[in-house]
Amino acid sequence: MNNQTTTAYYKDAITALRRYIANETDEDNVEEASAKIREYRFKIIDNEFDAIARRTKRLTTLMHDLQAIIANASDNPSLSGTIGDLNSIVAEVSNTINPQP
Repeated sequence: MNNQTTTAYYKDAITALRRYIANETDEDNVEEASAKIREYRFKIIDNEFDAIARRTKRLTTLMHDLQAIIANASDNPSLSGTIGDLNSIVAEVSNTINPQP
């Protein structure tokens, strides 16, 4: 299960729990459902933070892999366009990881 799907499930659960609370008459059950909504909101935040942390690691690896390929590329003139494309990807990834203010 990927992070977007996990977040979507939590959001769906929160929506359903809100509908449940609107119709539940037992105060204890309402409080329990409200507590779950609060818990799920924190889980969404944690999930999104984890996704960013993993994304940064994956993008850093991608950037380093491409930089190694660029550094080891031969001086063949026919590669200049492709190397330029790879450099552009590295620059975009770098800006994503370390945005400039």
